[in-house]
Amino acid sequence: MKLIEHFVNGKIIPGSSDKKGKVFNPATGEQESEVRLASKSDLDSAVEVAKKAFESWSLKPALQRARIIFKFKELIEKNSDELTKLIVSEHGKVYEDARGSLTR
Repeated sequence: MKLIEHFVNGKIIPGSSDKKGKVFNPATGEQESEVRLASKSDLDSAVEVAKKAFESWSLKPALQRARIIFKFKELIEKNSDELTKLIVSEHGKVYEDARGSLTR
């Protein structure tokens, strides 16, 4: 069974909790994976990382931030099929509806 871990500071990390939750495909009702639930210390660490990231991000000129956001948009467009399939599996939507959600 696939285990979904935490994604913090650009890295997948396991976290410190042994608690897990089941992840179901809403279209089929079948369990597809498990997700590791975060402990309070996992959450606190992630918040600290985010605060530090904001400090440097907020000092970047608007033009540089805009270029990064547009690069992000390009990556979404380039990987739209894969992202649409993820939306289908996470929300139980039909493919075309999920594609519309991604476009919006």
